[in-house]
Amino acid sequence: MLLPTIKLGEHNVTRLICGGNLFSGFSHISAEFDQELLEYYTMPNLLAALDECLANGINTFQSRGDRHQSRMYLEHRLNGGDIQWITQTASEMKDLRANIRNIIRYNPIAIYHHGSHTDNMWHAGKIDELADIVKFIKDQGLPAGIASHIP
Repeated sequence: MLLPTIKLGEHNVTRLICGGNLFSGFSHISAEFDQELLEYYTMPNLLAALDECLANGINTFQSRGDRHQSRMYLEHRLNGGDIQWITQTASEMKDLRANIRNIIRYNPIAIYHHGSHTDNMWHAGKIDELADIVKFIKDQGLPAGIASHIP
């Protein structure tokens, strides 16, 4: 049974979603713990985690739109999984539009701009440039947003 949901565009999204930082080895605790996460979250364990989310009523996860997470989502779908994916841009990609076009191949339900990259743009006085990225995502037919650590 699904947990309570909200609408995101045409999709019903559980109010509790699975985050993807740990899947990519980002603990925000220590380099040692990051390494432990990378060693634990092998592809079989990643796929099992998504299946566990679904089994417990969580129908959506959010993570980076990098090659690693895209591959995980692809394998999940190829194995019959139907969890929904909200993805963020991968800030290490030089060409964000190419990153967004690549992410779209995997059918996420929404895309948002990476929080640390947003913060850096704010500090550099370039926050207005985000409007073009948000428009580009919306022009691809997806809900779009930005993340930030600066409220």
